[in-house]
Amino acid sequence: MKSNYSRCPNRIASNRKRRQGAIVPLIAVVLLALVVVGGIAIDGARLQLGKAELRTAADCVARSASNELAKTDSQALARTRAKEIAAKFQVGGQPFQITDSDIVFGRSTTDNAGVTSFTAGGVPTNAVRVLARRETGSAAGAMSMMIGSMFGVDQAELESDATAGFRSVDVCFVLDRSSSMKLGVSENVLGMSFADPRFLQPPVASSRWEALDRAVDDFLNELKKTKGDEKVGIVTYGSDLYYLFYHWLASTIDFPLSSDLVGASATMKGLSNSVWNGNTYIEAGMRDGITALYGVGSRTNAEKIMIVLTDGIQNVGECRNAATDAAAMGITVHTITFSDFADQVCMKDVADIGQGRHAHADDEATLKLIMKNLATNMTQLID
Repeated sequence: MKSNYSRCPNRIASNRKRRQGAIVPLIAVVLLALVVVGGIAIDGARLQLGKAELRTAADCVARSASNELAKTDSQALARTRAKEIAAKFQVGGQPFQITDSDIVFGRSTTDNAGVTSFTAGGVPTNAVRVLARRETGSAAGAMSMMIGSMFGVDQAELESDATAGFRSVDVCFVLDRSSSMKLGVSENVLGMSFADPRFLQPPVASSRWEALDRAVDDFLNELKKTKGDEKVGIVTYGSDLYYLFYHWLASTIDFPLSSDLVGASATMKGLSNSVWNGNTYIEAGMRDGITALYGVGSRTNAEKIMIVLTDGIQNVGECRNAATDAAAMGITVHTITFSDFADQVCMKDVADIGQGRHAHADDEATLKLIMKNLATNMTQLID
């Protein structure tokens, strides 16, 4: 009788071959799955990297264009700068490209809650928004996919945007140089007579004018600390007055708008060393202030601010009329009264009409504080 055990090795070998044959396709399926998963991971990583590259490029381009606009007041130059900076970046392995339509100029504003909003086409222009796109129809086109194409997804579209703003300010001081400004800060007198020995002299150190000079210096020094782009002009007013061989004009533009803050300070020092007199023709000063804000050195994209200071009561003209005209031209008018004799009611009216603020100073320290606060508030940057 023959034993069946002699055939067992052959059966075992056959079973082993069958198992090996089954493992091979399983390994192939697993490898294919790994390739697909790996490819999807690679595509996903490329998309995340592309998004990050797009955000970075958009941010840098917007900032550069905004800076160019602030410096040159030219949208054409800002567009050129945006494209130059864009060319330095790559997104998804391709050069980052933008067109004119991807560069939007407008106005950026911040509300009382600190929320910033952008209005395309808003004026005066103070911001640039850059639309960064890797989409079908964009300059650089959509991003190509590796594994996605196996499943009918050949491309992926990415988009981002960035807005950068600035605050360009053209500010004009309209300062009282009537005779009473040569009185002492604490002197309880309404005006100065022709017989006063100070009438035909420059203002002394204790005078209201000298206190004003020092306060304006504080204002200018505060501007120097900021990153904003400010220009300053100086107008002084009294009244049209003849006396002996002197003739003082009602108002003069003593320093046209300029970013030369040292020059503005020097102009104030020059006025401190000059002889001037007159009554209080505030309207004449404000009208010259309007001329200065839209004259030499003015900028289309800059906010227009007028700061009017007086120590007295208008006795010529009507400054409320000038405030109405200034407001119609987009000028914000702030007012300061400096002495107990100043007409605070009138100056509050002027500030209300000019959508600005009124402040009163009884002494030099308060006047300096007012000037510093005005400088700080008007030069806060928007970003």
